[in-house]
Amino acid sequence: MYSYLSDGGAPSPSFTRYVVASGDVDGVLQVRSGDFNNDSWPDLAVVCPRENQVRVFLNVGGSGNWTDVLVGSVDDPVALGVADVDGDGDLDLFSVQVWVGGWVYALCK
Repeated sequence: MYSYLSDGGAPSPSFTRYVVASGDVDGVLQVRSGDFNNDSWPDLAVVCPRENQVRVFLNVGGSGNWTDVLVGSVDDPVALGVADVDGDGDLDLFSVQVWVGGWVYALCK
């Protein structure tokens, strides 16, 4: 998984590619962004159905470096939502399973 950071050049910006994760994250299906650790830098949340995992990659100061955090294990996650559901000022995650009648898991901190 890669991030591409823009140099902001107009009218034709260029992008530098950075590795967010390799090898240990297989089959990323969906990506959502948000500031999950309240440090003012956008982080990435992903679902990995092949690994039955929801993971967050914390942005290290916009440097192109990321810290991998396993949020939880969920059977067959296919979709991910982000909102502050419990009203505490922190973003929470929701994961949906693939099968009909599947559960919606709230992963709140």
